[in-house]
Amino acid sequence: MNWLQAVTAQTDRAVTVRREKPRTKTTIEIPRAPTSGPITVGSLNDWAKHIPASVSSKLKSITIADTLPRSQSGDPVFTTWTARNAVTNGYRANTWVFACNYRIAKAVASVPWQVGRGDPDEEFTPITGNHPLKDLLRKPNPTISRQDYMELMSLHLHLTGNCIQTKIRPRAFGGVRQPPRQLWIINPDVIKPVPIKGRSIVRDYEWNVAGIKKRIRSFNVVHQKFTDPMNPYWGMAHLEPGGRAVDTDREASNWAKHSLENRAVASGVFTYKFPMSQAQFDQAVEMIQDQYQGAENAWIPWVLGNDASWQQMSLSPVEMDYIAGRQFSRTEICSAFGVPPPMVGIYDQATLANIETARLIFWLDTIIPLLTDIRDRWNLDLAPDFGEDIRVQYDLTRVEALTPLFRQKVDLGERLWRMGVPFKDVNSRLGLGVSAFPGWDVSYVQNRFQAVGPDGVPRDSEEPEPEEDEELPVEEERPMNGAALN
Repeated sequence: MNWLQAVTAQTDRAVTVRREKPRTKTTIEIPRAPTSGPITVGSLNDWAKHIPASVSSKLKSITIADTLPRSQSGDPVFTTWTARNAVTNGYRANTWVFACNYRIAKAVASVPWQVGRGDPDEEFTPITGNHPLKDLLRKPNPTISRQDYMELMSLHLHLTGNCIQTKIRPRAFGGVRQPPRQLWIINPDVIKPVPIKGRSIVRDYEWNVAGIKKRIRSFNVVHQKFTDPMNPYWGMAHLEPGGRAVDTDREASNWAKHSLENRAVASGVFTYKFPMSQAQFDQAVEMIQDQYQGAENAWIPWVLGNDASWQQMSLSPVEMDYIAGRQFSRTEICSAFGVPPPMVGIYDQATLANIETARLIFWLDTIIPLLTDIRDRWNLDLAPDFGEDIRVQYDLTRVEALTPLFRQKVDLGERLWRMGVPFKDVNSRLGLGVSAFPGWDVSYVQNRFQAVGPDGVPRDSEEPEPEEDEELPVEEERPMNGAALN
């Protein structure tokens, strides 16, 4: 018996598939596999096509939750990257990390949000008047404003790769889950996802502070993260791949600081040609420290005792290419966060046109994709709590940096509208953000085109030949100025 016959022996019988609802057994017949004739890839594919989808999916499909080892099921997912390390050694320790995150956070927080119905990318209709979700986004909780909330969300995402927001709901009424009344951003160091094997990817989140643990159901958490291809449960910070550049720049800055503290010149060795007693040695060290250390004593003449000489031991800043190294690290850090250098005050060879272009690139390539990530996560985990058709959308119409792009969209939209495209479709296609108005779904076509004959005369203006007995009307002769002759 070959391998194919063995497979046939196993599949040439009724296969029982158990379903949860209702708890009955369904018998499904699987066709006999080919056992005669040459075995080819085509014959195997033809056989596989006749296997019912309900069986083939159970035989082939697998989810991330199914791949989780049982030893890790029900345990929190921990990582080595922490918010404390990111803030202490990055955000607070490096000028460019702070500047990049500051610019991104301020830009994200400056964009207003709308609550409406429909697909945000197609037919989104904002809701006018009051709405509970509007109030929630305007003031997520009693201690924070929308501006501060969005800034904190941006900082958590870029420094830790994760922003975990918990929902505070009223008590369920009649078994119905109530919409959240508050949103709180939790420090990622004290809360972790808890995956469960064979179920949804994450069922709970474990909050752990000072040994006090609490489980929070996943439907009460909005977990915004930057995707880590090796970890489906936890995000990866933008600061993490740029950490080496940050460390290099920070150490270079520390080197410059210590150089100023230690005579502001390259290190070397003082040598004496005669043996020194302990008292003489202590006196020489004290004299150097008191008179020659510190930025205020840089490059002053050195006066030492008899038979003393100086020998340089280390490389100078020029030899180490100190300035070029710091500039390269600076560029790497800005690249990691997607911030053009002019946006953080680096104006090397910058012109007004370059700065305007950099600002436009900053919004198009960094801020808008980030806003889209936040929007999609809110529409997945937050907006449905207020209704199945409720959605949120960011409003870019007031962003000054996008004004040139908006003008281009308006010009293109006008051309499309004149070609007969309804304004409703133009607004959806170009994202103009214009609210619906009567007649915006109607096509308007200009009727200014005429067909012409071979002689160039418009066909509509061709006059029929007059009959022989028909008298042509005699037009009154007029002068060039259009006045009638008397």
